[in-house]
Amino acid sequence: SYDDLSDGVWYLHMRARGDGGDWSETAHRAMRVDRSAPQVKITPDPTQLGNGGWFNKPVTFTISGDDGTGSGIKTIEYSFDGGSWLLYEGSLQFDAETPLTTISARATDVAGHLSETVSATFGLDLSAPTSVVDPGCFFSDLCVAEVFVDENGNEYLQLAGELDGALSGVGGVSIQIGEENVTAATDWGEDSWSYSTSTELGAGCHNFSIWAEDNAGNV
Repeated sequence: SYDDLSDGVWYLHMRARGDGGDWSETAHRAMRVDRSAPQVKITPDPTQLGNGGWFNKPVTFTISGDDGTGSGIKTIEYSFDGGSWLLYEGSLQFDAETPLTTISARATDVAGHLSETVSATFGLDLSAPTSVVDPGCFFSDLCVAEVFVDENGNEYLQLAGELDGALSGVGGVSIQIGEENVTAATDWGEDSWSYSTSTELGAGCHNFSIWAEDNAGNV
């Protein structure tokens, strides 16, 4: 018996010798040893993700199995969010907005070994977020634009607006005053943002550019 053969194809060669000392013809037998479970992998295209697994363009998932020198892959299965296992027969394509979803996959080889389950969580958000500045007041009695005076008599401007991060949620809010450098909003959440100027603007008309980015990278 052979107890320590590694995975792969082994050849057994046998012959017999009679009482007269003559040898028979040699018989040959191929044997495949498979002691190991296969591996499975989930690959997205494109591979670039936003925050938290979000994509902002259609994505295709390919599931592949590898059994090394073992008996070979027999089946690959996948499931969504812990649901029933489905036979994998081709790439999984997503071109419509999709909330966060977990794809799980597993593979079985010809010898009957089952791989460990692997998973990938993703979402598809094709819509840009909105940052709206409408007349009115928002959280903490903060209005669209107000001039505040600190204890030293310095005046500064505070802005606020409504915010909608669409499917993937808000990733950040940026402010630009005229041609100055872009800076982040002072405070923001899922439905509102605010910004306080840190430098003196001076008298006159000032243009503010405001844009939001969601977790999928849409601006």
